[in-house]
Amino acid sequence: MSENSYKKMLSFLENHIFLKNIVVLLGKVITVAVYIFFPAFLIYLYLISYSGLLKIILIPFISFIILSIVRRIINLPRPYEKYDITPLYKKDTKGLSCPSRHTFSAFVIGFCVMYVSVPLGVVLTLLAVILAVTRVLCGVHFIRDVVWGAIAAALAAIIGILF
Repeated sequence: MSENSYKKMLSFLENHIFLKNIVVLLGKVITVAVYIFFPAFLIYLYLISYSGLLKIILIPFISFIILSIVRRIINLPRPYEKYDITPLYKKDTKGLSCPSRHTFSAFVIGFCVMYVSVPLGVVLTLLAVILAVTRVLCGVHFIRDVVWGAIAAALAAIIGILF
């Protein structure tokens, strides 16, 4: 996305406060919802003695660590660093833009849950898509960051589930 595109998008949202508030709120609520749901889901799996529980725990945990290391090595700038823009909410992280860890986490959790329960996994994956869109709309990630986050999550889930 170009600087001009970001400026137009952010200006539009700043001029439409209700819409801006919805975008920011969705991003925050979905993040919290996924991070509350997943431990509760793991507890449920434990209580029903689900045989694949360790796999469902380790896939997001190990892949998150690997992704964080790769992200630190790549260390690409965020839109508000590269362009003269102000994100919709206070964010001052330098670099570490790609891949998006919020997007990655939501997608990998969604894919792992889908392995156990397709309907719940589909709901979480749809929430991950909305979260990815909010990260771009808020000006804290480029489209490539959230796409790579989703792709990395899919690869992590596939590799983890197969092994």
